[in-house]
Parts: sequence; structure tokens; C-alpha cells
Amino acid sequence: MNPFSFILLPSPFGKLSIVWQENEKKPKVHRIFLPKESVRVEDLVQNNFPGAKALSCHTINELSIRIQDFLKGEAITFSLDIVVIEKCSDDQKKILMADYDIPRGWVAKYEGVAKQVGIENRRGAQNVGTALKENPFPIIFPCHRVIKSDGSLGGYQGGTKMKRALLELEGIEFLPNGKVRMNKVCYCRKNGKNI
Repeated sequence: MNPFSFILLPSPFGKLSIVWQENEKKPKVHRIFLPKESVRVEDLVQNNFPGAKALSCHTINELSIRIQDFLKGEAITFSLDIVVIEKCSDDQKKILMADYDIPRGWVAKYEGVAKQVGIENRRGAQNVGTALKENPFPIIFPCHRVIKSDGSLGGYQGGTKMKRALLELEGIEFLPNGKVRMNKVCYCRKNGKNI
């Protein structure tokens, strides 16, 4: 099996990284690391993928440009062919796919995503939060679009400042108290329509 490679990307939020591997003559993304204030992204790569080498290819360069454009506010939809989603559990895959289906400019509540994927227990929202916290492919699966029931942001791998900025780039409005204006919510049905 080919060794892991990574590329570092500058962004308005700090440096991020894509970790990838050549699989059957085709690159596949194994992880995207968002910037963190307390840890260098290079250290995150080496701690999780020891020995990964800085290297790129045409496909990863194209993905990098698309991610950078997304982080500048452009409307980008990512193909899922490039990610190794099979590394995720079945429940996490369902949650990530529901997350992927949230349109740009909309949000969903953790509990709404839980109901959408058939998690009906009282810990459903928490299960969704855990799955998104461990999302190996943030940006490609836009987990910044999932928020708490009361309109507050909840957590995000890149921090709440980045989460809010990404939502604002998509046209999401915030109330003076810092909560999301709940006028475009997926998986929250009223009269048969998303509200």
C-alpha cells in the first residue's frame, strides 16, 4: 500500500491540510484537518499519520483550489468520489450524508439530523454531534451547517469563529444575541416543507 501524503493549504482561517493516499492509481482523501489555535496542523498530520510526506498531484491540487474557493465564500459542491468514506461507521455515514444534503444557505438542528437518519432515542442529537465532531472530511461534508436547537452554534473542529464565518459567507443571518436566525432550517418540517 502506498504511504500517506499531505498538502498544506493557506486559508482565511489559518493553515489546513488534506491527507491523501494513492489507491488503485487514484488519489483518495483520508482526512482533512482544519486550523486549530492550540495545535499546528502539521503536528495533527504527523500525530495521526506518522511518516506522511508533503506531496500533491493534479487531483489533490484541484480539490485544494475548490476548498480554498469554498472558504472564500464561493458556492462549491464537492464530489464524494475522492473521500474514503468507508472508514466511517454505518451510523456516521448516514449522518454525514444527511449533512451533505443540507443546502448552502440553510442550517439543520442536531436533533433534526438525528430524526432524518432514524435515530429516535433521546441521545440522538448527541450522537449526531459526536459523529460530526469526528467528521474526517469537514468542508466536503459541511458540518458547520448543523447547529443547536436554540440557534446557538454548537461545536466545530475549526472553532466557533470559523463556523460562524462560514455560515455568514453562505448568507445565514445572526440575531444580536449571537444565535442563528432560524428562518431556513432543513429537516424541520412545517406543512410538508422545510422552514
